[in-house]
Amino acid sequence: MKKIFIILSIFLILVAWKGNIIKTASVEDSPSTNSNIEKEKGEVNETSNIEKSIEKPIENINSESSSLSKRINDYIENNLDSEYFDAELCKMYSQVLLSEMPFSFKFIVAESENEYYLNDISYDEYKFIPNHFSFIDMNNDKVPEIVIEGSIDKSAGFVLVLREYDGRVIGHEFSHRQMSDIKRDGTYHASGGAAYNGYYQLSFNEDSYSQHNIVRMDAEEDSNGKLKTIYFISEKQVEEKAFWELWEVQKNKEKPIWVDFELKKEDESEIKIMN
Repeated sequence: MKKIFIILSIFLILVAWKGNIIKTASVEDSPSTNSNIEKEKGEVNETSNIEKSIEKPIENINSESSSLSKRINDYIENNLDSEYFDAELCKMYSQVLLSEMPFSFKFIVAESENEYYLNDISYDEYKFIPNHFSFIDMNNDKVPEIVIEGSIDKSAGFVLVLREYDGRVIGHEFSHRQMSDIKRDGTYHASGGAAYNGYYQLSFNEDSYSQHNIVRMDAEEDSNGKLKTIYFISEKQVEEKAFWELWEVQKNKEKPIWVDFELKKEDESEIKIMN
């Protein structure tokens, strides 16, 4: 009897053990269980993808324009003298600088005035490439103009002075010899040769301009027919000593703040503003 009881106990243990294996297998192989597991994996992956998309910065498809826009705004907010600030004028000037608004002027040898966008100024084989800009009161009337220094096909120096006139923006062009060493107060240097140069300031009359002498030198023939240098402050002829004293004052005046149109790769993390 004892032997039969031991055999029966072993048999029941084997049956229970086999049933547990079958149950475990059914749980692992159950389609619904696999589906739930895959669903949970999918939710984890989807959440991970969402987190990655949030972490990844959105790429700006027009980053160059946005970068320039930011530099313009920063310049206006931080560097433009408050007495010159006019919201509507600054908005108009910003649109011109971003090539969103055209302006009118005669480009080099063009026979008539035409409208141009800043990023597309050309005439025949000539093309203007802007380098940097500043807002400068060129005629001392407390209203700034846009002054843009650039070049023609990366060679000849070229300056554009843009201003608001009659609800639109018009421009005046100058070669590098006609306008250089521009100062923050709007005065500038011009040269027609070693004996013909000086510092000047612009004035505007409707859609035209003229320039006025601050300090300049000229040349004339003496009684022997030889050229001699003569000196002027404004329109008054003066002695050489007085001329050079004022020349040094003018030469050492504060320069404007220039903002580049394009940033070099190494400068993209900074706003490039040059004094």
